[in-house]
Amino acid sequence: MNCKTCEYTLWNIAARQCPECGAPFKPSDFEFALNSVRFCCPHCRQPYYGTGELGHLVPRRFVCVGCRQEIDMDEMVLLPTAGVQESQTRVEEMPWIARGKIGRFKAWFKTVGKAMGDPARLMDLTPENHPATEAIAYSTLCNFIFFTTNLGIFFVAPSMIAALRLPRGAWSVAAVIAGAILVTAVLSCVLVCVWSVVAHGLLRITGPLTAPLARTVHALGYSTGANALTAVPCFGLMMYPLFAVWWVISAGIMLHRVHRVSVWRAILAIGLPPFLIGAITLFGFFYIGITTTPKTMKFGTGGVTVSPPKAPAAAVPLPVELHAIESLQSSVQDYRSNHDGKLPCHGTMLMTEGFALASQYFGALSENQTLLDGIKVADVANMSPEVLNKWATALDESVRSGVIAHRVGDMVFTWHGVDPADPKAAAVWLFVEAPAGSNSGSRVPVGLVDGTIAVIPAETFAVELLKQNAVRASLGLAPVPDPHTITVAQPARAEQESK
Repeated sequence: MNCKTCEYTLWNIAARQCPECGAPFKPSDFEFALNSVRFCCPHCRQPYYGTGELGHLVPRRFVCVGCRQEIDMDEMVLLPTAGVQESQTRVEEMPWIARGKIGRFKAWFKTVGKAMGDPARLMDLTPENHPATEAIAYSTLCNFIFFTTNLGIFFVAPSMIAALRLPRGAWSVAAVIAGAILVTAVLSCVLVCVWSVVAHGLLRITGPLTAPLARTVHALGYSTGANALTAVPCFGLMMYPLFAVWWVISAGIMLHRVHRVSVWRAILAIGLPPFLIGAITLFGFFYIGITTTPKTMKFGTGGVTVSPPKAPAAAVPLPVELHAIESLQSSVQDYRSNHDGKLPCHGTMLMTEGFALASQYFGALSENQTLLDGIKVADVANMSPEVLNKWATALDESVRSGVIAHRVGDMVFTWHGVDPADPKAAAVWLFVEAPAGSNSGSRVPVGLVDGTIAVIPAETFAVELLKQNAVRASLGLAPVPDPHTITVAQPARAEQESK
């Protein structure tokens, strides 16, 4: 029993004020473990033992059996029971609240342990008037520790590389870390607050409650420690759904303890919000998956537009000869989205920057097909990133001056000089699937600036090419020759066209 002002020991003191600082005190101001304290009569020193709530005497006022004088518990002199250490007289405290005495590190681990193993006792030890903001702060700390311990290992190597190699790398790494801390803290606060409000509302809807919203926040916030196993690198992330159930059960037991509701009602109130969020998310992905269709395709010379089928792409497959043009068009649009709407100089940049595969440059693929002069599709997979980048840079430089169109595999890229942001350029061809020296196919697919695919019958392709060159002329672009005549070694150039 220590003075609440200066921590001076108050055992065996008959006066009702601290000898050190003069602060008044009463035995009833303190809590004790049952039977751990002797309450001695101030007149005859007859001992009595606290067996009531908070370790106090029951009744607190009575006639002493030794001296027959009426005494009150607050008049008595207190000593630890014989054989009991002073530390054993103290009532167990909620670890995190007592962190000032036992240390933050120890308090955090003990609170986590109780959340995992004895959540009911943890709730009992949390006072009703304890600030809900402390529970939210504790939850934020736990989630940050668990998140960084689990995923931090994946950022160590990239961060070190960035710090050593990138300009102002150390500042960049510091900014990323600060951003991660801020985002984690904000999301954690929002999670606990929203989850607490929803759970409290569900409990109120399903029946009466015995405690305010702050107690629900206590349960959600301090039960976060039960999520500790998610901190195990890699394994914790893989097993997160299972470990999250532990958190839900722990929080449910704590809600049961504070609101005096059934355990299952409490667990339902805690588990229903994340279950609904997960179900809605899965439904959203499923809905998007079944409603997303291939891009609009234009068939024929008459401009007839065929609406895509309202079913998954896998259910109604595209004609085989259109697979390459469709996937390459998607890659081009992805590249534009990641480069402020700009197009690459050379078609291979789609591949070297990870937006396309070598197979996407061919209508019908075999590993022995030639992608560029002397380079086959199978060779690309064996190139190191350094060699691949040097090779792509050289190709990029080769088409920067006077080139109208160039070939990669079966694809002829005609986007040189095209401004994709110009609304007038929507119908301009970006690339054509045209195998070198061969115009024997029944269709010639082309990818347009507006993201669509036009499939032109082979017998009318010459006419469509004239129309396309008229559109290009209106935009100040040089005409494109028959794409089938363009080779890898000899791209179409402006001076060739002028001749």
